[in-house]
Amino acid sequence: MNDLTPPTSAQARERLATAQGLATTTARRGAVVGSITTAAVGVLMAGALAATSYFASRNPIALALSFAVYGIALALLMAWHRRTQVVAQRGFGRAYIRALITTIVLYATGVALLPQHLSWPWTTAYCVLVALPMLVTATRMATGARR
Repeated sequence: MNDLTPPTSAQARERLATAQGLATTTARRGAVVGSITTAAVGVLMAGALAATSYFASRNPIALALSFAVYGIALALLMAWHRRTQVVAQRGFGRAYIRALITTIVLYATGVALLPQHLSWPWTTAYCVLVALPMLVTATRMATGARR
């Protein structure tokens, strides 16, 4: 058979089954990588908010160092994600973007609340809330839930 001859129906079914098997395997690996990256971004943003809340008025050098650590950790995470990136299931990109936007809005709201000097229990609860959209999305990615 040359390249111009169409495959028989049996050959086409075999090729399709092979392609679907590869796509399923690749999507499972992509779900693990994507869920780890998503959860880590949420936790890093919550940690950045906690550092901002604690160090902003006390120690600007410590605040700068904590943001340097945040930046380095985020850059390493993205480099790892890019090197291990494989195809994830359809719809996870949109879910990630929605969770990231929600997390950024919550983070910005938390920064706006800094002058209120909330007590540590409230600040801790709010930092958990900041990470929550990314953690929920990561869990959904890992388990294969779509929406």
